[in-house]
Amino acid sequence: MSNENSINTDTRICPCCGEEIKAIAKKCRFCGEWLNEQAKTVQCPYCAEDISSNDTKCPHCGENLKKKTENSYSRETNKDLPYNLDKFNWGAFLLNWIWGIGNKTWIALWGQLAIGVASCLIYLIIMAIFANQSYTVIETVSGILGVINFFVCIAFDIWLGINGNKWAWENNYWKSQEEFTRIQRNWAMWGCIIVGVLIALILITLLFIAILATATGAGY
Repeated sequence: MSNENSINTDTRICPCCGEEIKAIAKKCRFCGEWLNEQAKTVQCPYCAEDISSNDTKCPHCGENLKKKTENSYSRETNKDLPYNLDKFNWGAFLLNWIWGIGNKTWIALWGQLAIGVASCLIYLIIMAIFANQSYTVIETVSGILGVINFFVCIAFDIWLGINGNKWAWENNYWKSQEEFTRIQRNWAMWGCIIVGVLIALILITLLFIAILATATGAGY
């Protein structure tokens, strides 16, 4: 009886698929991966800290690594975005590089910086070319460049929104689909709030300018 108990407890977690296997196993019977005889350093699927592949409980966050449910995911074991999460990410669209930093999706930050630097360089080059032109021409060219830059930024934000869920899923560790959905909804909510406040401030500023202009004109 004691011999059976020792066999049952002498297990470890497969570092490749997360299933429970015998500690002496050289090949995982679930995923078919060959295992080193010595313990390897892997990342905890809950807190992302380095742990031993033989650990059954994370020494950092205390999570039970034997407890594996359908909703427990990690970047190492499940990189593919579930079909039901393949949706437009409004947080990525509205908050672009801010969302990118929060979700470890650095392409959002570097892409925004690249667009900004490229826009400045193109503007300086075009202005140097039209330096001898009249003020009206320079103003027209500047306005056209501004419109082009606006649509480039919008296109980039749409691209982030389309791929946002995929990148956020791949670049972070999630305990469940529910956690992922909740956090991305929070990003979308704050994006709507921030954009709404900015639009309100712009409208209030324009209204104030219009009232001020009307009052100044009436004074004359």
